[in-house]
Amino acid sequence: MHFRDDAVGCPEQESCIRRAYLVNGDRLLVGKETDGWACAWYFSSKREFVGWLPAHHVRIDHATPVPKAGDWIGRWHPIAGGNSILITQPSPDGPFTVEGEAMWQGGLNSYGEPIVHVGAFSGHARPSDDLLKISEGDDEYDCQVTLQHVAGNLVVTDNSHCGGLNVRFDDVYRKSR
Repeated sequence: MHFRDDAVGCPEQESCIRRAYLVNGDRLLVGKETDGWACAWYFSSKREFVGWLPAHHVRIDHATPVPKAGDWIGRWHPIAGGNSILITQPSPDGPFTVEGEAMWQGGLNSYGEPIVHVGAFSGHARPSDDLLKISEGDDEYDCQVTLQHVAGNLVVTDNSHCGGLNVRFDDVYRKSR
């Protein structure tokens, strides 16, 4: 089954079919479903694909166990880019300590120097089922990050207030081995 693009007129048209494909038994992370199509992300150790698949070919396993402390603890990275998130638990009964670093690289400025914006967050929290929320304050402009543990991955979103221009933690992270 081949992934389909999300350009105008897609995923229905034959021109939307991409080279990337799945074989029976491949595991996916599925986002939204609409009009008989499922937006899915597939990854292996060396490559990843995102696109639309016919929803009737995708079986969703809703019986995901609640992650244990050890499932969270470690250093996490997205497949591409230099972002990282470190989760530790200094005391066996205490909250997690979570620290993240992110970077956005643009082009060159008028002096020929690279444009780099950085961001970071840190905080302490306990997970609630598969969610871990870090907030650096109560103001709407304070950095807030949500980490969701899904099938051995962290799906991370932030509120766009965790660093410089264009710096985001939004991505799917995998634990470093």
